[in-house]
Amino acid sequence: MNVLVCIPCLMTGGTEIQTLNLVKALITAEHKVTTVCYFEHSTNMVERYKQAGSNVCLLSPDGKRPVGITNTVILLYKGLHRVLREVKKDVVCFGRGMEVPLSRKYHDQIKELHMNKIRRAYKEQELNYN
Repeated sequence: MNVLVCIPCLMTGGTEIQTLNLVKALITAEHKVTTVCYFEHSTNMVERYKQAGSNVCLLSPDGKRPVGITNTVILLYKGLHRVLREVKKDVVCFGRGMEVPLSRKYHDQIKELHMNKIRRAYKEQELNYN
């Protein structure tokens, strides 16, 4: 499956490390992964994603946020539209647990993934109450 992982920043922090672990797991499972960073990024973290096997697309080449909401919306709209058109991914992952199928081909697979997460959380909650 082709997966697009979207993240606002690629700096050195907890979210970026967890997302990197997700990317590594997806690649280990033989999925093709492209990571899109909207704003700030460090060269080191971008390189770590590339070393993991992900293609990395930077919407803000200079790593700066646009000034004003209008410029931000334009950057995100044009950048994501371009990336989606170029890479034609089957699934987009907006952060932890927010997978969205872009084609019906993977709808059932993604739905089952989410249902399994819900079932596990429910079981854990039952165990905590007993």
